[in-house]
Amino acid sequence: GGGSFGFCFSTLDEVGSCGAMESDKEGWKSANQMRVKSSRPSEKVPLAPGRSQLDWFRAMATFPVRTPRPISQDEVAMHGTEDDAWMILRGKVYRITDYLEFHPGGVKKLMMGAGRDGTNLFEKYHPYVNADAILGKLVVGYAVD
Repeated sequence: GGGSFGFCFSTLDEVGSCGAMESDKEGWKSANQMRVKSSRPSEKVPLAPGRSQLDWFRAMATFPVRTPRPISQDEVAMHGTEDDAWMILRGKVYRITDYLEFHPGGVKKLMMGAGRDGTNLFEKYHPYVNADAILGKLVVGYAVD
């Protein structure tokens, strides 16, 4: 028999890392040695130089921490452009404008949730992702009715 497991780690000094291992009769293999089967093809787009996820985490480290406030759905709806994009994810309101060019799926995909609650869309493509780890300092508030 064989098995598999995934793992993630991070320290205070570096960005978190994730990986996967699987075993078979030949022993353990790392993620880059595994054959990965996907239910849908990758929809990543080429990013401009300086727009990798590592670049994003470096940039985000310089952002100030905001004090969250209650924000209505109507107010979020007023922020649905590439110049001013907000999105609700799991009850938190994020100002995603600064992240648009860093999103691996491209600006257009991220804009599908701008100005509204993008939780269902996010869960469809990223059910395993901790949005706060990626967008934490972009929180402007929490959604209220």
